[in-house]
Amino acid sequence: MDTQLLRTFLEVSKTRHFGHAAESLHVTSAAVSARIRQLEEFLNVTLFTRQRGNIQLTDAGQRLLPHAESILSVWATVKQEMATEQTPPDVIKLGYQTGLIPQVCPINTSALSAQPVLPLTDMLTITAATSSALLEGLMQTQFDLILTSDAIHDEQLIKQVVGELRCDLFSDQPEQSWLEMTRSTYVHIDWGDDFAAFHATHFKRSLSVSRLCVDAVSVACDHVTQYGGSAYLPPDLGASLGLYAVQAAPQFSQPIQVVYQAERFDQARLEKLIAQVFKTS
Repeated sequence: MDTQLLRTFLEVSKTRHFGHAAESLHVTSAAVSARIRQLEEFLNVTLFTRQRGNIQLTDAGQRLLPHAESILSVWATVKQEMATEQTPPDVIKLGYQTGLIPQVCPINTSALSAQPVLPLTDMLTITAATSSALLEGLMQTQFDLILTSDAIHDEQLIKQVVGELRCDLFSDQPEQSWLEMTRSTYVHIDWGDDFAAFHATHFKRSLSVSRLCVDAVSVACDHVTQYGGSAYLPPDLGASLGLYAVQAAPQFSQPIQVVYQAERFDQARLEKLIAQVFKTS
């Protein structure tokens, strides 16, 4: 039953006048009459005695009055609760390879608050993880998408390049030769599994034994600048710290990719999110 019928019934019972009730409800007198007639037909009773200038509630109308008030009160409460109840946020979980941001692949977090830049999701969670944990987390749905510089060979996964990880060997000493560098303190940064393979292939035992192995780039930078030594760093970062590129040292370069499972997302939607957050468009 339309609650407008009960609302009209209460207004007529209060004003005892169809015309005044119509004005309060912003409808015509004919509409008020039609609603009362419809309500009477629905309940199979007569609600008002209609005499010129004298509209009175019948016994049935008197019995309906408290019920109508109660029903409309409950309905108003329901509407208020439904309006204020928040829909659970649509969460996309991004796992990124430790070290990649912000030094290498900044995430445009302003896209999350700008309108209508990101009308795609209510929430984006960003969590750092080791490269080996990222793929496992993606397959076990701990992450919805991952940001990694390691090559992903699973053809079932969607991959989109959003940047490049390039690292040169930097030292606190200028014009240091490769041989001199191998005798200096070396800080090993975990740039992922592919970097570990590159490192093992090119250097084997030629580098001095690392006294510090970290996955936090900032820790490595602080150590080298304060206590000396060398480390593989992105060129812009190494130069900004006042460090010196070691001549003839092999360079490491690898695409940075966002990876996700195609069947779990609308591809066009996620590609738009990636373009906005990683500024690829």
